[in-house]
Amino acid sequence: MKKRLFLAIAAMLTLLPSMAQQRNTFKENQLATFGAHISAGDGLMLGVQAQYHLDSPIRLEGRASTMPAFFPSLIIGVNGHYLFPMNQHITLYPLIGIEAGVGWETGYIGANFGGGMQLELTDDIFLTTEVTGLISRASSGRLTVGMHYRF
Repeated sequence: MKKRLFLAIAAMLTLLPSMAQQRNTFKENQLATFGAHISAGDGLMLGVQAQYHLDSPIRLEGRASTMPAFFPSLIIGVNGHYLFPMNQHITLYPLIGIEAGVGWETGYIGANFGGGMQLELTDDIFLTTEVTGLISRASSGRLTVGMHYRF
């Protein structure tokens, strides 16, 4: 029984990479996107973000956010995503990046990490949701929801 289970798992592990290469689920027009987001965690934040695809699975994202309670303070960040398409509508991705807060009495800079999910609504519009953590003097966790448009 153990040998059959081992052989089945080994066969699956050898076939999965070839199946993943055959199934191209990336959109042809997903080179660049622009969107808006709202975040909650250490306060309510509103912002904009732009994404650019370097390669099929690798995407860079720049974002700028502000907390209405502390306006005109600004949070600027750059993230990298590695996309794992599950099907034509859902894509999962881990993210890692850097972030800086400017405009407060004492600014901060830190590293952020987390994961997200992209949900396709139409050919040009998709939703994202991310859970991230920030490692810095101002350490916190956030839940972000955004809407993007491909151009």
